[in-house]
Amino acid sequence: MRIQTPYFVAFLPVLLASAAPSRAAAQDRTPEISVERLSEHAWLIRDGLGSGNVLLYDHPEGAYLIDAGAPESAAAIARTVDSLAAHPVQTVISTHYHADHIGANPIFRRRGARVLGHDRLAEEAARDTVIPELRWERTPADPAAMPTVRITTPALIRDGSGETIVAIQRLRHGHTGTDLLVLLPTEKLIHVGDVVEVGAYPFIDWWAGGTLDGMIEDVELLLGFVGEDDRIVPGHGDVIGVEKLRAYLEMLVTVRNRARGAIARGEDRESFLASRPTREYDAARGGEEAGRRFASLVWVGLTAGAE
Repeated sequence: MRIQTPYFVAFLPVLLASAAPSRAAAQDRTPEISVERLSEHAWLIRDGLGSGNVLLYDHPEGAYLIDAGAPESAAAIARTVDSLAAHPVQTVISTHYHADHIGANPIFRRRGARVLGHDRLAEEAARDTVIPELRWERTPADPAAMPTVRITTPALIRDGSGETIVAIQRLRHGHTGTDLLVLLPTEKLIHVGDVVEVGAYPFIDWWAGGTLDGMIEDVELLLGFVGEDDRIVPGHGDVIGVEKLRAYLEMLVTVRNRARGAIARGEDRESFLASRPTREYDAARGGEEAGRRFASLVWVGLTAGAE
């Protein structure tokens, strides 16, 4: 059954160019794969279409993929994985339900890999939902993209010697309500999915349980254990360290507090946007119009049900 989600209509005209619907254009383009080596056994793979970052970890007992990428890039990503890893992929871990992160799962499932995901991922990915304000139709994912193992609690994956290979943490309702954080302790790498965006403003999927407060709490959680030598792999953009993560958190908190202040003063959305609440961050995150879209998205979530 298709669900139409009409709320927020009055607030979203400036969101029509937001990140969520951008995959439509990507589907007509050819992937241009790039690879960045992060350690002796780990690589970051990008498809050149703006899809989610794919992290490959080649372990002697079987390779791991954290996010497999978009469906239109599946074959190219699989060829790249084959050229890098000495061992077949045994496990794919999906950081959340969006198609540019789970769309290539079927090709690895057909090869025998298990897919791990949040216990609500399949529910969200199966929805046929129209969000007209974003010109976004969330069509149901391929059933083969769904998790074969549902993560309901924090989880550790250990090798035959008992050493932890992968640690998985369920997150709050931040980017979506299906977010996982994935740590590779021996590589000092942490894939955080779209809870963190580098070079752009994040997308908060209010329609699938995402919240700004949850995103802030997720980043605070991450900062509570990340070390100075650890590297953070965002859902999109370049790998960063702890200092840039702190700056990202400061941006989220500042914009939230400015929005809350405007709401408390009785301002309307247009007045809030006219104040340019993202002004000092726009240059590094896509420009003034990108900042306006993010500020409007923040306003939507903080005022939903209040007007």
